[in-house]
Amino acid sequence: MSELPLAGAVVLDLSDECLSLSGRLLADLGAEVVRVEGLGGDPLRSSGPHLRGRSDVESGLRHLLYNAGKRSLAIDREAPVARELLDRALAECHLVIAPLDKSPAVRRLLDSDRLRRIHPQLGLVDVVFKRGREEVAPSDLTAVAAGG
Repeated sequence: MSELPLAGAVVLDLSDECLSLSGRLLADLGAEVVRVEGLGGDPLRSSGPHLRGRSDVESGLRHLLYNAGKRSLAIDREAPVARELLDRALAECHLVIAPLDKSPAVRRLLDSDRLRRIHPQLGLVDVVFKRGREEVAPSDLTAVAAGG
């Protein structure tokens, strides 16, 4: 079997649910994708429906679909030490997938001027999805449809 096209690429997946499929696709192409979850885990883990009627953190069907092939890192993104930890992770990455809904701490971490200065090797996927329509709640289905 030939080497996958993204073998050797490292991706930090900070995305929320509507963009989490993007990291899965990159993992399928050979990238090492690290999914950053909150201390309580990715909400997809506990979101139903569940595999075989179970309700544990490894049985959510959307979690199993969207996070297959990824590694996990559970941290409190809002904690002061989180920025230092994520900056160290970004130094080893080629690409970061930003969440659609960014907290102030994540906005500071992913500030494009700061990233260019500190992590010039890093590509940033920062999707503009709502286009001024804040009342429209994004979902995985609408993101896939909008992505063609």
